[in-house]
Amino acid sequence: MLNITIVDGLTYTGAIAPDGSVNVVEASGSVYVGDRHPCGAIWVTRSDGSTLHPVRAPDGSTYVLESTTVFNSGIQVHVNSGSWSGSGGGSSGLPYGLLALEF
Repeated sequence: MLNITIVDGLTYTGAIAPDGSVNVVEASGSVYVGDRHPCGAIWVTRSDGSTLHPVRAPDGSTYVLESTTVFNSGIQVHVNSGSWSGSGGGSSGLPYGLLALEF
């Protein structure tokens, strides 16, 4: 089980919180975000545990699950501090930084 701290992403935090947990930002699911938030935290999408998920959501974030009884629905986590925003999801959109070339 991975200990996480949920941050808002408004200030630079880096990947590791002072208590040793991993800083995460909840992805909205509306656009492709990739793995890392600009503040250094990891983008995550909360899984409800009812569906088998790969590690990555379609928006590039990492699926996480607050459970010790459900497996294969995301990386199991324990929230040390912070709270979920209630958003999140797995829709895909145009990735930030995507360069389209036409010939």
